[in-house]
Amino acid sequence: MYKEEYQECKSFTGKFHQYFSGNEHHADCIQLWKDYENCLLWTTKSNERARIELEKREVDIVKSIAERRTKLWKYRTEPPKMWNFPGWNLNQQKQNATETKLDNN
Repeated sequence: MYKEEYQECKSFTGKFHQYFSGNEHHADCIQLWKDYENCLLWTTKSNERARIELEKREVDIVKSIAERRTKLWKYRTEPPKMWNFPGWNLNQQKQNATETKLDNN
């Protein structure tokens, strides 16, 4: 898996995607190569240092994904009022339209 990520990062299509998505996370691909080397050390020689570094790296990746997600969405602590009423949003739209008409007159 790590080798495939590195190869994708170094490829033309990978660089193209990084350029247009603004993804500077893998701009140089060096960290992906280090991950691949650590994976080899861990799987072939049971190197504990390599395993620990891989685990830290995976935790960092998960944290960075979570940070990016929280910037996009505001999580609710409870559902909206009347969430189970079939036309709750429709009624709100009608009320807003009526208020707008009254304000314009």
